[in-house]
Amino acid sequence: MSKGIAIVLACLPVAGLAGCSGGLGGPSALSRGEYTIWLMGTTGGQHIANSKELLESVRSHTGWKDVFLVHGDNHSDIYRGQYHSPTAAEGDLETARNFVAQATGMKPFQRARVVALVPKDVGPPEWNIQTSKGYYTVLVADYYDVPKADYVGRQKFAVERCKELREQGYEAYYHHDPAHSYVMVGSFPKEAVRVIVDQARQRGNDPFRPTVFASQPMIQVLDPKMADIVAKVPFSVNGYKSVIRARDAQGREIKQDEPPRVVPVPGRKDAPPTAGGQR
Repeated sequence: MSKGIAIVLACLPVAGLAGCSGGLGGPSALSRGEYTIWLMGTTGGQHIANSKELLESVRSHTGWKDVFLVHGDNHSDIYRGQYHSPTAAEGDLETARNFVAQATGMKPFQRARVVALVPKDVGPPEWNIQTSKGYYTVLVADYYDVPKADYVGRQKFAVERCKELREQGYEAYYHHDPAHSYVMVGSFPKEAVRVIVDQARQRGNDPFRPTVFASQPMIQVLDPKMADIVAKVPFSVNGYKSVIRARDAQGREIKQDEPPRVVPVPGRKDAPPTAGGQR
């Protein structure tokens, strides 16, 4: 394989990027409302143990008794409450977004949002990423509902993006979890990438202990088809290109389009570990 197409990029962990299974007080235990508030997620090999500790930290710092955990295959998410409509959750949503941690002065739940408690899959079954055979895929789009902005229908929007990409000749898939709908392109074997285990460090997920760091591996893309997808398909959030801050060769801060992310296929048995960091 040509070394010219081998590119090194971050395989970023995406909270919520896996099929949802019941955790501590998971969906199977929730029946009084159709909506809940997503507060935060944690990923990595120790996500279950870390999330349990994080849950107790959230409870002790906020005093909220209605927070609960849901565990996925490589992530855990913390939610608050059960509501019969997004409107009914607005008060608690604003409280969560404006909560300030006394120890740090940070607002750890600024990204909180109302989500469907048990969303129904939308889209052709054969486009579901679970039907693919590979271990890695390329994440190219992330959709989530923003009820306050009248932006609701993330599952439908993700499937529409899949249709667009398939019409362009790409092998596109969707994946719906409790908070997000993702669009992914391609299905690749483990040999499509080389995992660089001893690279990069990422800030820990606990907002109440922001100095905690966790080591995560990086990857090198070896498959030319995967490299072509990374180079040509832009990453988007809710239909818009995502822009990130970076530095040029002279060290000056610049803005550039966020690249797609190489991730393990969610829910795949014997899947490789999620990698992260920036080289």
